[in-house]
Amino acid sequence: MDNNGKINPIYLNTLEQSSISLIKPSEIFYNTPAIFTINNYDSFINYTLSATNGGVTRSNETITFTANHGVNSASIVINDDVFTFSVTNGKVAQPVITFPVHDSIDQSLLPTFATSGFNFVGISQTQSRVHWEIATDALFTTVVQNYEGTSNYTSWMPNSLNFNTDYYVRVRYQGSVTGWSVWSQAVHFKTIVE
Repeated sequence: MDNNGKINPIYLNTLEQSSISLIKPSEIFYNTPAIFTINNYDSFINYTLSATNGGVTRSNETITFTANHGVNSASIVINDDVFTFSVTNGKVAQPVITFPVHDSIDQSLLPTFATSGFNFVGISQTQSRVHWEIATDALFTTVVQNYEGTSNYTSWMPNSLNFNTDYYVRVRYQGSVTGWSVWSQAVHFKTIVE
């Protein structure tokens, strides 16, 4: 170090670099940017970056990688460290029930359930089916009504329900490419008293 407490530039190239620690996203879809973070980022280290099966950029500790269409795996090379990961087509996003409100009471015996629209990440696709279920228990072991089909995508009116009864409703979407989404969060409601 010099008298000002700074490292003399002629010694910078001789500093040893430790292995890179990289935080990866839980899922990586092609054609969708994935954000990685260098956990042990050091602004004094010169990072060289390359990738297989996709494009990669870096801004400080943040690395953005976009996988090419149709690949199953890819890798990022940072200096001498190689990080390999799986890439998938994408998935249908989990729907969200917007009506009724969770734990609502005095609901009609003929409610019209409503949900968010169809969304996906990764590969472009359209909605091909919907599946609604109503149960009297939160685990859906006692399903009392269900609908699976190609209409009622964002709303559904079931057959008449019973008075003063606790129900749970959930929905899932099927995409034209990646199959079924996970079920929405179950929404609890109670019907009107007779």
